[in-house]
This record gives sequence, C-alpha cells and structure tokens, in this order.
Amino acid sequence: MLDGDLSPILDHPTIRSGGFLNKRHYNITEDKMDALLNDNNGGEAFKTVIKFGKYETFKYIF
Repeated sequence: MLDGDLSPILDHPTIRSGGFLNKRHYNITEDKMDALLNDNNGGEAFKTVIKFGKYETFKYIF
C-alpha cells in the first residue's frame, strides 16, 4: 500500500487471510488490527503465529 491505508483489507469481500509488517506510514498497527478483528470475529481466534528458529511472523484470518 503506497498510501498506508490498510482499511480496505477489512472490508474486502473475498480476502480471507493476510499479513503485514508494522510500518510507520500504515494507518493500522498490529495492536489495532488485533482489536478490530477480535471485535469482528466475536472473540474467535484470528491470528496464527509462525515461528522459524529465532524469527517469528503472523498471519491474520479475516
């Protein structure tokens, strides 16, 4: 996203999973995305942590 607006991801009708890095110009941080998806999913699990050695990333289920 060149403009940093991640909100279309939340409203997209066909996107079911995705991930992103925390960047300063993004309008949604990891913590805010967690809260938004938790509210939208009724508290169900929505984030999968993926570990590879000392590295770790995550994937969201929309």
